Amino acid sequence: PAGARGMSRDRLAAYLWPEGAGSRVTHRLTQVLYSLRRDLQADDLFLGTGVLRLNPAVVGSDLGEFLGALEAGDFAGAVRCYAGPFLEGFFLREAPEFERWVEAERERLATRYRAALEALTKDAEQRADLGAAAGWRKKLADGEAGAYCRSSSVDDVRKAPVVTNTVFDIDVMPVPPMT
Repeated sequence: PAGARGMSRDRLAAYLWPEGAGSRVTHRLTQVLYSLRRDLQADDLFLGTGVLRLNPAVVGSDLGEFLGALEAGDFAGAVRCYAGPFLEGFFLREAPEFERWVEAERERLATRYRAALEALTKDAEQRADLGAAAGWRKKLADGEAGAYCRSSSVDDVRKAPVVTNTVFDIDVMPVPPMT
């Protein structure tokens, strides 16, 4: 939960069972944690007691690698690790607080990914490596197009950029309206 900083048991329980009551929810969370440890055969799956976090020696994640690369200033490594929107396709019924948290994390991580791409683009441009700069810009545009395509609005999908790419030139054009 929540990377290296972890997440308190109370907060985690509130995200998962927002309508629940104190000791009942605490017991439910304890049971879920026990089940995960048992099913994965990893007694040391979680670190901490009051504040929980996944044990990186037991289970790794693309998110952990992405954040680690960012912290190390390895923007190219971070871009390689970024596997797309956070928890895309994962849904918990009747957990609106969890869904709000996921959406906030998804946006925060996507923003950091875009910032890494922008830094790589700027660095390549300063080195006059126009091919690399074009490649980073294309990745940036592809990510923005993907964000439009994941939208539920047909109008947003129509606004998605179409990217044409040469080593020295990138044009972004709106998609023609559907007929």
